[in-house]
Amino acid sequence: MHTMLFFQPSAYPWLNTEITWENQQSGDYLENTGRVRVGSRSYVFEQLYSSQATSSLQELLFKVAFSCPDNGVEYKLDLQHRNSHKETINRLNLAAHKTIRLSAYWTHEKGLSLALLHKIRTGIQYPGLDLAAGLDLGQKSATAASSYTGQTFLRWGSNPKTSEVKAEFDLQKGEAADVDFVAATKLHLPYLETIEMAGTIMLESNGALVSFDCHQGPSRYTTEVRLSCGNGFKNLEAKLESNTLSWLATVRLRHDNVKSIHADLQLNKHYVFNAVVRIKPQEPPNHKSSSFAFLCRLVRTSVTS
Repeated sequence: MHTMLFFQPSAYPWLNTEITWENQQSGDYLENTGRVRVGSRSYVFEQLYSSQATSSLQELLFKVAFSCPDNGVEYKLDLQHRNSHKETINRLNLAAHKTIRLSAYWTHEKGLSLALLHKIRTGIQYPGLDLAAGLDLGQKSATAASSYTGQTFLRWGSNPKTSEVKAEFDLQKGEAADVDFVAATKLHLPYLETIEMAGTIMLESNGALVSFDCHQGPSRYTTEVRLSCGNGFKNLEAKLESNTLSWLATVRLRHDNVKSIHADLQLNKHYVFNAVVRIKPQEPPNHKSSSFAFLCRLVRTSVTS
């Protein structure tokens, strides 16, 4: 439905008014767009609501916006959600007055091709910040069901050369009995030489072990990360070694009636951090309440050879 209304007093041209209104609706879909012009100033109102749910598509669209294009004022809430067997799209756009602008999104495209099984993009934008991240994952061939290739990136500015970290990776099923995957990656960093890494990933019943050999120009490094989990605790051990340094980090998390974190970092200096919270249930008749004690300590010492 389209409606128009005009008011044009010849003695007062600055009060010339033009109103147009468009309305569309059917089932769970409702859209209204209104435009008002008074003299030289114009205003726009937009409203959209759509809710669709079938076996192949779920969609929710909601938008309310008011703007004055002549002076840049805008107030807007725009929400989009679509989900199908080929894609998932979530977008949020907010605006308030002249300067507040916020845009956030998450998109996931599936099955575009064998080389691009998944394409994921997410980000947030507002004046002064453009943060984005993404993942592309594909299969090497139809016969290599456990071999994957792809790339991932993190960008925090408009120029990828100076504000983007990107990793290209290759992951394939290991042939040795004790190796689950063989991985190779290239890590691109702003202003630095590319870091190339190759190593193995071993999955265990209560954890995992990741080992990589790395080189960046003439520098060579070896890294090893081990994660082990048990009843009420998690351990993480990481080691980085080269001809000139040897760094070791150990982190232990406990999450039973004692919540604690213990970190031991042997870098250029030795750092030890402990934080403990002990929760002690009260005996009846106060069994619904509990008491706790908190301890935090950080120690730094010199590394001895």
